[in-house]
Amino acid sequence: MNITIVGCGNIGTQFAVHCANKGHSVTVFCSKPQLISKTLRIVNQDDKVILEGEIHQSTNDAKVAFS
Repeated sequence: MNITIVGCGNIGTQFAVHCANKGHSVTVFCSKPQLISKTLRIVNQDDKVILEGEIHQSTNDAKVAFS
């Protein structure tokens, strides 16, 4: 499934990780896409990775994000 997440704050990023980890093609639409890594991780308080996912792309171009 193709999924576009609007916003790359705490909630948007975590949602993107969960979707990407399940095998979905995830695009993140945000104002500063250059700050978003291709591989996103959720870590615990000890900085151990508990979930990881690779997103398809991050963009600030609405046409790209919602096509």
